[in-house]
Amino acid sequence: MANGHPYHKLSDKLKFGIAVGVVHFKVVVTATYDGVHTPTSWHYKFRAVDFGGPLSRLPAWQRYLLSHHSHALEIFGPVLRYIKNGTEFRGPSPDTPDHVHWAQ
Repeated sequence: MANGHPYHKLSDKLKFGIAVGVVHFKVVVTATYDGVHTPTSWHYKFRAVDFGGPLSRLPAWQRYLLSHHSHALEIFGPVLRYIKNGTEFRGPSPDTPDHVHWAQ
């Protein structure tokens, strides 16, 4: 499910979201609480997941997250709409044109 990345410490909501992304949107997990991220990243608090895959699939996945998880901490990706610190913004999201980042 998590493409070899650890997921046992993630919340049930994130685990369910991973399953939806993998099964219905055909994206893949590229990081959970492993990998290299900024020191204050939600990844290190077991609250974030990164998704990759064909770039053509990422916008639909990000739009799904934005519409179903509007109270998220962060949702970044290629769509010109994102959530940072629980607030929604319009425009390009920070540093994630090639993947979708979701922190819950």
